[in-house]
Amino acid sequence: MPTFRPRRFSVGFFLLKMRLNQHRPTAMDGDLLRKTFNYCAETGALTWKISPRADIPANSPAGAKAQNDYVRVEYRGKAYMAHRIAWLLHYAGAPVGLIDHINGNKCDNRIANLREASKSENGINSNLRSHNTSGATGVSWNKARKKWQIKVAGVWAGYFKTKQEAALAALKKYEELSPQFSDRVRERLDLFAKEAAHA
Repeated sequence: MPTFRPRRFSVGFFLLKMRLNQHRPTAMDGDLLRKTFNYCAETGALTWKISPRADIPANSPAGAKAQNDYVRVEYRGKAYMAHRIAWLLHYAGAPVGLIDHINGNKCDNRIANLREASKSENGINSNLRSHNTSGATGVSWNKARKKWQIKVAGVWAGYFKTKQEAALAALKKYEELSPQFSDRVRERLDLFAKEAAHA
């Protein structure tokens, strides 16, 4: 009969698991959060209603910018995203889906800058990724075809001779999917067109 041996995991595995758990949203206890935090809808400021630790007095700012650029708050061994706390305190209920920062600033938690969004809608309004070299959302260069290609909502949607044509086609696709979440895509395209005209 084979001997059972417990599976071994590397230190790197546990570090990765801890990092992922840091960004996983914690289930929100509305009563606890209302007793713990104050929120100003006009400024987006989140402050401690109570003193969570001896070195943190009441009324001091709550949370700090995390690696993913969101403001994260730790309390009683749990991590909360400040924008989700803000939504709950303002609307007296936890958000159903994701929360999108309208202007793209993940630290700007004014209620006027927050809106509920699906995963795809939140992706449309996200900042350009670090590896994006085109300057336009959803547009990249295909070396094999030697053409510009667009990918919208995870779907490849065509090849184009010029970057301008690809950017316009991408914007059209985004607006078909969700016009209210395409403002920043449109702004980038306008800026891109101005830069191209002066090139």
